[in-house]
Amino acid sequence: MKEKRVLVTEDDIDSAFILKSILLKAGYKVVAVVETGQGAIEKAKELMPDIVLMDINIQGDIDGIEAASKIHKELKLPIIYLTGQSDPMTVDRAKESEPFGFILKPYTPKEVQITLEMALYKSSTEQKLKASEEKLSVTLASLQDAVITIKPQGHIDYINPIAEKHFNTPLAEAEGCFIESLLTLFDFETGEPIPSLFTFLISSKTPEDFYRHFSTTNKFGREFIIQLRVSKHLDSDGHVESYTIVLHDVTKQYRAEKQNRMMATVLESMQDAVVVVEKDNSHAVTVVYVNSSFEQLSGRKKEQFVGASITNLCNHQQNDHLLFAIEHAFKTKRAFKLELVCQREGGKSLITQWDGFPVTDKRGQLLYFALIIRDITQTRKIEENLRRSQKIEAIGRLTSGIAHDFNNILSVINAYSDILKLNIHPETPFYKYVENIRDAGTKGANIVSQLMTFSRREPTDPHRVDIVKVIQGMTHILEPLLSKSIEFDIQCQDGIYPVRGDETQIEQILVNLCVNARDAMPNGGRLEIKVCNYDFDPDKSKRLEYMKAGTYVRLRVLDTGEGMDEETQKHIFDPFFTTKRIGEGTGLGLSTVYGIVKQYGGYVDVKSARGEGSRFDIYFPVFWETAESNAHEAPELASDLTPFKNAALCVQDSALAQRLSNILQLSGYTVSSDPTSAAPDLFILDLDTNSATLLETFEQQNPNGCIITLSSNPALNPTLLKPFSLNAFREKVQTANQVALSL
Repeated sequence: MKEKRVLVTEDDIDSAFILKSILLKAGYKVVAVVETGQGAIEKAKELMPDIVLMDINIQGDIDGIEAASKIHKELKLPIIYLTGQSDPMTVDRAKESEPFGFILKPYTPKEVQITLEMALYKSSTEQKLKASEEKLSVTLASLQDAVITIKPQGHIDYINPIAEKHFNTPLAEAEGCFIESLLTLFDFETGEPIPSLFTFLISSKTPEDFYRHFSTTNKFGREFIIQLRVSKHLDSDGHVESYTIVLHDVTKQYRAEKQNRMMATVLESMQDAVVVVEKDNSHAVTVVYVNSSFEQLSGRKKEQFVGASITNLCNHQQNDHLLFAIEHAFKTKRAFKLELVCQREGGKSLITQWDGFPVTDKRGQLLYFALIIRDITQTRKIEENLRRSQKIEAIGRLTSGIAHDFNNILSVINAYSDILKLNIHPETPFYKYVENIRDAGTKGANIVSQLMTFSRREPTDPHRVDIVKVIQGMTHILEPLLSKSIEFDIQCQDGIYPVRGDETQIEQILVNLCVNARDAMPNGGRLEIKVCNYDFDPDKSKRLEYMKAGTYVRLRVLDTGEGMDEETQKHIFDPFFTTKRIGEGTGLGLSTVYGIVKQYGGYVDVKSARGEGSRFDIYFPVFWETAESNAHEAPELASDLTPFKNAALCVQDSALAQRLSNILQLSGYTVSSDPTSAAPDLFILDLDTNSATLLETFEQQNPNGCIITLSSNPALNPTLLKPFSLNAFREKVQTANQVALSL
């Protein structure tokens, strides 16, 4: 036990000696003995003893009571008075200084020791209580919660500084007021005030009653959202001494939670997939959040990703790209964008666009990276279709640019071949040579025709076509094309709508698709042709987003062949692209299919995978019957023909003009190059090199004359599209004669 230090103030030498002896014998340390009150004050300040023994009647300017009062007030030291016979007035005056005891003279060891121990114990207890009160006061003042203490009758006994600030009311003003004059509570859910607030607060409630949200307002009308807690304090007899009300302001927390809930709802309702990643203690990039759209995108549950490595988000081939991009983003704190191939559960590949954004705190410290992932597979397909269309359009323009000269060359070759055949006996060897030349010219014209078809410049006359009838009529042609090891099946739904198209070109589509299917099954397989009506709704199909809504007839050609990888599928409609060996294909088959279908306003969709066969879906627009669709019928040709005698030929290409002139002269016509001379009956005009005003001049001068126009440009709607055969030219001349005779 620590030795207690005592300061003695006694002006009587004998009494001081006796008292000091008693104290030393009892185990106390006497730090000093002074004779005056002023000396006691100075020594107390200097030595800071544990207790002061003060003689009431002491020499000097100030007596013991005044000296003790100053020591107690300034130094908070306990005081014990030493007194002999003091009058009652002096004793009452001594009590005002709050002494810790009195020792009467003459001193006895037992009395001195007991009084001293009691005073020290009381002083220690008061110091502990005071320290506890100070600690409690500091704690209450530093609390962020408002604290109110009320008496059992409901009057306010104490409010802490936060409560003073919250209610804009100082403690002095609030003390003694009834609780309801300071605090009004409202039910947060209903907005209704809590009736009989004091009764509500002191009644026996479960914790849930108090931890629910309430709202209150201060004098300025500012609303707060609070949670409250009420506790009661009992005295030694078990009676309620006071109630303490703690108001916990959760306004910011509630609004933050509300905002978080709103943001969570927004994230969960987004169509784009959202992933949040962070770096853990080991600097590994891990996933902390994924939304529902990511579940749909990946085909897997959130639990498979949260807490896992970022490399689980895409297929193995793309992991390095993703990891590098995110690692670099964490270092630079910059947003990034990249395109990756992800793999859904089940193996389906998706083209995805990743946008990464840094998430920082108020100090700019990087917390997370938010990744927004979009499935752009269909977008890329649409872009690919657009690029393919643009490529074909560019080739079409190029084809149109050279078609005039190339077709003129082919026309000359084919025409003179026809003329030679007319003048050579079939039994001579030269007749076979001429036939070979004519066959080569025909093949060249067919290639030009295919180029014009996929570029959608080949002139056609779309009309009502019964596609089922066309397919059934092609069976005898398609079956010989297939090997015996290929099973062939045709399935046509009942009630198929008529389509808008051309029988010959639909036949060409079938042949091209079936030949490709055959070549993809060298060891045999199965080929199916299916036809059905198809109502397309873009809101229900993500695969065919580029199609317009409407009713179509779907022609499906399905094989079990080798299939195609994604890279091959990107180019199958490109002109001259082929996977066959040199000499086995021109690469125009599927290009022609694509051009024909687009020409009719239809669509082509392909689904294939290596080793899983291929499926080609052709969507033809339905031909809806109208009154105009049956209004045009070809004029009946006259059987009794009288050919024209005079023909005007306005063709600047000398080779073409010469061969047309030869054909007309061989048929008995007189040919002139001037449409205004000799009143010609037949006018042949090359629109590629002559003005259309010549037509107007001829029609004015020869109202009953007949006109045949030539051009390489289908947009000019010529009578004959270059190149044309001798027979085609002769048929047009004959038709012109018949129409003229029928007028």
